[in-house]
Amino acid sequence: MSLYESKAERKSRRRSLVVAYVTMFVMSTGFSIVLTGVWPYMQTLNPKLGKEYVGWVVAANPLGQVLASPLLGLWGNKAGSIRIPCIVTVIAYIFGNAMYSLLSALDGLGEMASYYGMIVSRLIVGISSANVVLTRSYVAGATTLKERTVAISIIAASQALGFVVGPVIQAILTAIVPEDVETGISWLRWDKYTSCSWVAATMGLINLVILMPCIFKEHNIAAKEIAMMKSEDKNLVLPKPNIIGVVGIMFSNFLSLFIFTLIETLAEPFVQDEYGWSNEEALIVVGVALAAGGIWSVIMFTVSGYLCRKYDERKVLLFLGYPLLVLGAFLFLPWGNAHMSMKCQNDTTTIFSSTATMLPQTSFPPSTTVAPVTTTTGLPSTASLPTSITSLSTEITTDLPSTTVPSGTTLGSLLSALLRQPVIPRAHSAGKPEVLKESPFLSTECYDYAQGTPDPKDCSDFGCPYDEQTWCEYTPQLPFPQLGVAFFIIMCGYPVCQTISQAIYSKMLGPKPQGVWMGILTGVGGLSRILGPIFVTYVYTFYGTHLTFGVLTGAMALALVELSILYKQLIPMKIPNFKEVDGHDGPAAKDKF
Repeated sequence: MSLYESKAERKSRRRSLVVAYVTMFVMSTGFSIVLTGVWPYMQTLNPKLGKEYVGWVVAANPLGQVLASPLLGLWGNKAGSIRIPCIVTVIAYIFGNAMYSLLSALDGLGEMASYYGMIVSRLIVGISSANVVLTRSYVAGATTLKERTVAISIIAASQALGFVVGPVIQAILTAIVPEDVETGISWLRWDKYTSCSWVAATMGLINLVILMPCIFKEHNIAAKEIAMMKSEDKNLVLPKPNIIGVVGIMFSNFLSLFIFTLIETLAEPFVQDEYGWSNEEALIVVGVALAAGGIWSVIMFTVSGYLCRKYDERKVLLFLGYPLLVLGAFLFLPWGNAHMSMKCQNDTTTIFSSTATMLPQTSFPPSTTVAPVTTTTGLPSTASLPTSITSLSTEITTDLPSTTVPSGTTLGSLLSALLRQPVIPRAHSAGKPEVLKESPFLSTECYDYAQGTPDPKDCSDFGCPYDEQTWCEYTPQLPFPQLGVAFFIIMCGYPVCQTISQAIYSKMLGPKPQGVWMGILTGVGGLSRILGPIFVTYVYTFYGTHLTFGVLTGAMALALVELSILYKQLIPMKIPNFKEVDGHDGPAAKDKF
């Protein structure tokens, strides 16, 4: 039996901590489980929407979390219990995921109804996931100072594991669920995208059960700890938290979450653009990569806890965590001469298929031959064509091959065939091809843009859409091995930063109710996850990989510099006459502020 509790109480307290860890895992999984599928699911609901619309859907979840976090933290503090707030939010979580799966029911309400419904459903899930504030606060109150670093590491690991397990579930369902399972109900779809949110709703039901009083009993050992301290010194008054250090941790946490938000938001469209993978290939590969990253994250959470017992937490954060994030973000920058896989511009097929019916049905005499002519109109010279089309012109420069026109061929059929011929852009003096963005007659051929030569290569249904993302034409491809190394380094640094930052933050607040403060930290993190998806999707879509990952590298470097400047501020709260401070708080407790 310990100084604060009996063996039975310790067993019950540890079980309650497991419930808190599971709740954190479920809420995090609910955020990530649909992320890699948002883009293809959105395309099935409304094919007209571009990548820039994805950011708003992803940002809706953290927006709900930001709005609800302080309120839930205050509710938990005032109630003195987290059970009822957690039960209410888990019910909302189940409802939001069910709504996401039933978006097809909104098809009759307008073209954008399903898109707005998707945003609302993710907003509801975000509001429900604000209960992570309660779980963090509970873990801080249900552990002694000596236990807190390990407990915070476990709950941070639960959150990170949830973030990566979600896409793994999506990848598994992509492999085993057919395109569409007939349900017999028009608005009830069961496919690889909707099944994910049904899985999340089922996990929510399990979470609801383990929150029942017969399983989850709350314990506040931190209150017992502070009561004992006060019994030794009746005049003991806890000092106020060091606001400068607390805000510094919030700011660095805000920046570090940007990098994981980018991976969550852009992983699937990014690899499709870079390597020309299909939706299914991208979902499976990204899911497997995140699964491996999740396993490695758990290892790194364990390693960071071990390192913090031997070395100053701040030094581990500044010499291991953030330098790895800076390096990983930098390695996402592409260089070299390899070109990205280009997406065929198949919209021209629809235009060309109707050409024959749009033009006069003039027939050519037998054995008519149109000679090859280089012209600025994109058509044979007017001397080679009937007068009925001499007024037609475009702004394309091309070489047309010799074409033999069979007897009885109509004028429309001839033009349809001519316009389908490969259009090879001519290289200009700068070494890059002329890009014919405005021409409706752009061919479905792709070219070696990195070399700036008219050497055509086959394109595919997937790849970088150079008509929408003009940077595809001159940005080199990120080599796949480099992508793997960058991702591995990120997955080494991110767990270290998250674990140690949250542990330092909790210790700076001291042994007092932390619901509101944890709500603020969660809100700041949620703000990063709101701005992050919107920022990266717009910057990536319109400016490309260089600016996206350049800004990200700068943000990680800024966090490293900021924490280095505040090094002396990042220490546990100093409690007067409290013995064994070094034993409880680690080497950082020796510093005096």
